[in-house]
Amino acid sequence: VTDMCVHTAMSCEDGNKCNGVFVCEEASGTCIIDKPVVDCDDNNACTIDTCVASTGLCQSTDKTCNDYNVCTANDYCDVNVGCVFTPSATPCCGNAQCESNENAGTCPQDCSTSITTNLAGTNYGYLGNIFNIETKSLNMTITGVGVHCTLPEGITGTVHVYSKPGDYYSSGSWYSKSRWDLIIQKD
Repeated sequence: VTDMCVHTAMSCEDGNKCNGVFVCEEASGTCIIDKPVVDCDDNNACTIDTCVASTGLCQSTDKTCNDYNVCTANDYCDVNVGCVFTPSATPCCGNAQCESNENAGTCPQDCSTSITTNLAGTNYGYLGNIFNIETKSLNMTITGVGVHCTLPEGITGTVHVYSKPGDYYSSGSWYSKSRWDLIIQKD
């Protein structure tokens, strides 16, 4: 009894019961779906629906509809559309809009004419310094940037300033020069 064949069944399961149940088709030896992917959507926009991978069972938790914005009132959830944030009466200091009856003295966070510079990601070696310039108010536009660059004595060089709208961190392609516009070149 030395030349016996041993056949081991092929496993098609990935351990995640939410992905559906797969079985091996004997004729082809390939995995095919036996039970479909678990759909946990309860058609209620006020719940967060998930599938538990180990059991394949659905669970729902209620959405929290608080945007922590002082300029909205009575935040609630509508089962058809989800969270609803109702604007409170205007003007409202803190909504990033400088409205009538607001000014830099009464609401500096909305009406200040200053800008901030985020130098958190300062030096990227050969790419140079990269930073964000942001306005404090949404209804403010940056129309110019001044650049002051001092090189050590005897060193010559050219300063290039590139710009692109949005946040350079979030785009995932900040290092690609083709996504930026040259706005200043100084020798």
